[in-house]
Amino acid sequence: MSNQPKASAARADLRSALGKCLESSLNRLDSIWHEIGFLEEEKCQRTKTVFEHIHALLDDLATEEEEGRKKLKESADQHAVEYAKLCKELSVADEPISNELSLLAREGELRQRATVLQKERHRRVSKARALVSHEENLCTSLRQTRQLQDISRDYVPSKEQLQKWQTVVDNLSAEKDQRVSQLAGLQQRLQHLWSELERSPAEDSFDNAMTSCNVEDLTLTDETSQRGEALCQELEKELSQMEETAAGLRGQLVTLWKRLVVPSDEQDAFLQAHGGHKTSAISAMEIELQRLEELKRQHMGKFIQAVREELVTLWDSALYGPKQRQEFHQANDTDFSEELLAAHEGEADRLRQFVQNNLAVFQMVEKREHLWTRMQELNASAKNPNRYNNRGGQLLKEEKMRKTIAKELPKVEKELSSLLTDWEAREQTHFLVNDERYLDMMTWQKESVENKKEADKLKRQMSKKATLQENSHVSQVSITPVKRRLAPSSSSSMAKKSTTPNVAGGRSRPGSVRAGSVKSQPKVFTQPSAAPRQALRETNTMEASVAVASSTNLDPNYSLASISTISYNDFEKAAMSSGRCSSMERPPTIPQKLFNDS
Repeated sequence: MSNQPKASAARADLRSALGKCLESSLNRLDSIWHEIGFLEEEKCQRTKTVFEHIHALLDDLATEEEEGRKKLKESADQHAVEYAKLCKELSVADEPISNELSLLAREGELRQRATVLQKERHRRVSKARALVSHEENLCTSLRQTRQLQDISRDYVPSKEQLQKWQTVVDNLSAEKDQRVSQLAGLQQRLQHLWSELERSPAEDSFDNAMTSCNVEDLTLTDETSQRGEALCQELEKELSQMEETAAGLRGQLVTLWKRLVVPSDEQDAFLQAHGGHKTSAISAMEIELQRLEELKRQHMGKFIQAVREELVTLWDSALYGPKQRQEFHQANDTDFSEELLAAHEGEADRLRQFVQNNLAVFQMVEKREHLWTRMQELNASAKNPNRYNNRGGQLLKEEKMRKTIAKELPKVEKELSSLLTDWEAREQTHFLVNDERYLDMMTWQKESVENKKEADKLKRQMSKKATLQENSHVSQVSITPVKRRLAPSSSSSMAKKSTTPNVAGGRSRPGSVRAGSVKSQPKVFTQPSAAPRQALRETNTMEASVAVASSTNLDPNYSLASISTISYNDFEKAAMSSGRCSSMERPPTIPQKLFNDS
């Protein structure tokens, strides 16, 4: 309040200065008007204009201030409504505001109170949502029914509700910590067992999750603990079996070492390097056992290997593919025994009998394949443009061979199809060549060749069509002008003649003549048909006429009949500009009316 007298005095000074400034400006304007020579009436009119400007400016300022006062009042009312609403939502007493405060002070006070309550509301809502979200995650991990429900966007919990929700979350957190501790113990046991077994659990499995994942990421339920305990017992049982397996392998090794008279120092070195019952030790003992068994089977393996080499030759003769060869699983068996040798010999006997019984079919297939391959080679050679450079009658030989194969191949295919059809009906199975039914293979090969021929034929037709269209276009453009004389008009008078040097031949020509006296010397071209020549003459005449009309300032929309007299030079210049004749030749046929005298 102590600053109000000073502010009032300053305001009075400003008003006085404003009056002096206005008086000084008016005096300056009056001096300027006097020097200009304005009359008193004009000075009065201009002074009135200055007054109107100043009055309008002050009115605008007052209007703006009035709008500011109105907005300030609306803001104060809005903050008052918001403050009352927040007091109700937060269960806070609504403290009244003194009426002695100015509008500006009242608006500021209401805005500050509303801001404080808005922050409190935001804090409660944020904490409530965090508690609800945490409770949801805990219930999901513990597989329990939720106790808290999602709050709506406009709901604001009280302090008592927040405290109750906090207690629920604390109880769930304690239960989760207990189960995490239990599962952590199981995880340590599982990691030890996997290490002893020298194995790793399968990815994306419960075993891998129980062993390597973070315990808190697991489903913290009794079922998870039970499954973890069962897995531990299973691995412990497997570890016990591995101990028994290791002991049994050591016994077998000792027995074989004795039978094969292996030195004792080698035996001790091996047992010392591969002691225990881990997977690596068991694998090493199994490899050593296989080596010792191999010593027993060495002679038997030589016989089996010889039969296998014979099988490869028989498979080739029978045109077997990879799948048919893999059907004899014993071919990859390394456990050489009497039973394995008997199986190999039986398969070899079966293949020999199969090839012998169907020798005619295999010979026919071989013959057909030879003819088909040779035909494809000849077809490919026929497309080679360099084949005409060969000497020695190579083209004649190829053509003779092509005719021979074209005559013989259908007969062979027909006979082979009959043989294969009878064979499949008798054997109740398909005749395969390289794992494919040969009847289907022949059909597919012929269809493939026919489709390629049709594609090549269509390509040639399209190319030929494009060439004909291009040649037709060129022939229509390159047209020889026709030498002819137009009939003179009965109503026209003789034009005056003047000679000018001819650019092409050096002869003189008329400057303005009738159409009947025009002479042209055509170049030598292949003449097209009559219809294209007539169409081109009409086109050339029309284009030349329009060009002449343009060069002589005539309306291009006029008809040819409306043009009375045009000089020959003008017509020739227009015809050359239209691109229908060069500077070395005369224009084409010219309409008679273009050269009639008026």
